[in-house]
Amino acid sequence: MYNYTSKLREKYNLPFLPGEGVTVYLTSIDNDTHDFLIPFSAINKDPVTDEDFIFTVHRRSSAWGWEYYVSRHTIVFSMPKRIGDLANIYPIIGDDAVPVVYWSERELYDGEVVRLWE
Repeated sequence: MYNYTSKLREKYNLPFLPGEGVTVYLTSIDNDTHDFLIPFSAINKDPVTDEDFIFTVHRRSSAWGWEYYVSRHTIVFSMPKRIGDLANIYPIIGDDAVPVVYWSERELYDGEVVRLWE
């Protein structure tokens, strides 16, 4: 958003004049940082509620040792929604160091035990 007032334009009620100097002041209306960007392939859509969500991977102790499971988190897009090829979402998970599932062989469900591959 910018605002421009021309002293010559006000005086003679004219549009911009050729060669007229212009000073532009820019103000950002977006105070958010873009610290939580993920690939669009990580975003899923619930067909019933039409909510966007992601899965994150967590580790817990089990009878056979450590196991990994996924947890579902509803997301909210930040503005702008897209930055390059990445989705800009609010970090509502609480910990930005948690791995996000961006690809799986099949559909996942909340709490499902998974195997990690590099």
